[in-house]
Amino acid sequence: MSEQLLELLEAHGVAAKEAAERLGGNCALYLRVLRRFTEDRSCALLCEAAVCADAHKGLLYSHTLKGIAANLGFSRLSELTQAQCGLFRSGDTQEAFALTGDIEAECSRLTALLEEVNGQS
Repeated sequence: MSEQLLELLEAHGVAAKEAAERLGGNCALYLRVLRRFTEDRSCALLCEAAVCADAHKGLLYSHTLKGIAANLGFSRLSELTQAQCGLFRSGDTQEAFALTGDIEAECSRLTALLEEVNGQS
């Protein structure tokens, strides 16, 4: 069953097999770690930082999401947060916060996908 779930994730743009390999090929462990993403508040906190125009917190939560995304194989989220972190670091907070909507949408897409996967596991 784990292999089928990895295939489903791969079909939706998640580099699941690569991420599972980073955990020693333990698919069950990878799927358990994925469940935690749906509980993580980093995306919500990034959105709050955007509303308050708090660049320090924006960078903090974007950087947190970047690490999570890279480790879990969320390629699109990783690309978006990497770009956002670069913009924050260069001082372009307006452009950095402009990416927040795309990041929030990708987090929502991934959360819905993971809820589907959790229902199948």
